[in-house]
Amino acid sequence: MQKIKAKAILFDKDGTLLEFAPFWQTVSVHAVKELANKFNLSDTVALSALKAIGVGEDYFDVDGILCKGTYGQIAKVMQPIFNKEGVNLNDQEWEDVCLKTFHDNLQKGEVLPTSNSLKSALETLKQRGKKLFVVTSDDQHTTGICLKGLQIDSLFDKVYVDDGVHPHKPNPYYANVVMQENGFLPQDLVMVGDTLTDADFAKNAKINCVGIAKTEQGRSLLSGNVTAVIDDIAKLADIIE
Repeated sequence: MQKIKAKAILFDKDGTLLEFAPFWQTVSVHAVKELANKFNLSDTVALSALKAIGVGEDYFDVDGILCKGTYGQIAKVMQPIFNKEGVNLNDQEWEDVCLKTFHDNLQKGEVLPTSNSLKSALETLKQRGKKLFVVTSDDQHTTGICLKGLQIDSLFDKVYVDDGVHPHKPNPYYANVVMQENGFLPQDLVMVGDTLTDADFAKNAKINCVGIAKTEQGRSLLSGNVTAVIDDIAKLADIIE
């Protein structure tokens, strides 16, 4: 397998560090059904909204907006479905109620690592002198819960989240911040993620990218768009020099 030289590694969170389905599939189903209940709408409306963001009770789309988007983008995709049923909040009001409802249901999700060797793999990279960062489209509140739940929050030099102010992935803003703050060049960085958004982020920043794909759908999606594809994040230590 191709070796990649890097001084710093940027990690996506969901699907890369955190197992996606046990957390987000569960949280989303509960949150969207609660949203429907808030406005006295049926589960049929909730199921339509879930489908629009790329998730259901027994599936999720690795290229869906839930996998790759921000809370704001998720709310925007669901808004026309609820508007059609008579929910006429303005954009900010709707985004606020969606965010609160998702936050209220976070405890329903199960925080599991994508690999049983996740923590030891990150520790190995730290011991080799690599700087580790998180770049996620999630917000600070949810990201903190997930990283602490995985018991890996102390391993990162810095965590970059969607703060509603700075550009989010695939804009290369945070890769540029890492380079500027640490004196790195593009060839010093590698992005690790599981979606095309992560791949596009890396391309826009002109840095290498390692794709994490456990399924054939994931491998097909990422192949040709990243520097290398692995099925277990523990293998990262084998290809990062």
